[in-house]
Amino acid sequence: MPVIDHITEPPKTSAFTGPHAFDAFAVAASKETPVTFDLAKISWPDGLAPTPKPFADHPPGSVISGPLTETCDVLVLLYTNFEIKALLDVFTNNPDWTTETKKSWCGYAHNFDKFKSTIEGINDDIGLRDGLFGYLFPLMVGNKRVVLYKTELHPKTNGIGLPFVPVIQQLVGELKPSLVISTGTAGAIGSELQCGDVVITDSARLHLKLNYPKFPQMNTLSKNNGAD
Repeated sequence: MPVIDHITEPPKTSAFTGPHAFDAFAVAASKETPVTFDLAKISWPDGLAPTPKPFADHPPGSVISGPLTETCDVLVLLYTNFEIKALLDVFTNNPDWTTETKKSWCGYAHNFDKFKSTIEGINDDIGLRDGLFGYLFPLMVGNKRVVLYKTELHPKTNGIGLPFVPVIQQLVGELKPSLVISTGTAGAIGSELQCGDVVITDSARLHLKLNYPKFPQMNTLSKNNGAD
């Protein structure tokens, strides 16, 4: 990485809100043009194409303020907007995560007041400002009931209390899925992985930069416990 001795605090780039303008990655990325591929329509096997099936007691666009009374077979968790766009492309052939799209989902707000004091950065997120933990979309894949959950809480942005953990525990307790899939994107986790690679695993090491007093068991899972 280049070292600029005479500048104590380099200016930020316009394209990146985090890296310094002289960060090696920022310099390289600023010279590139993003490439977006429009996927062809997913060809699902006969009888397995995802079909929306709204909750009986919660029509699309409504806010769920109490416990869910319906169950599912599979709960799929998603975190960032880019991740939900990718999933929408697969399940609906339309990757747009817009205000109109959200109207076809249900807002999940059960016990928001109970957990609100543990959430940092509420004002930085529109959903959280509206009192929503996230959005739910139920559908059928074959004979399996699947619920997609786009959470507005993220372990990186909402404090070391990790409020997304008890919220997901609550959601799992209500929906009672036999399988929970947590899916997302990651970077800088090894030179062997290339952009676009897909990793599926049932065992992984958790690397934490910070300690989480409320979740000591998570700290023990990190190879470099508490290290930068």
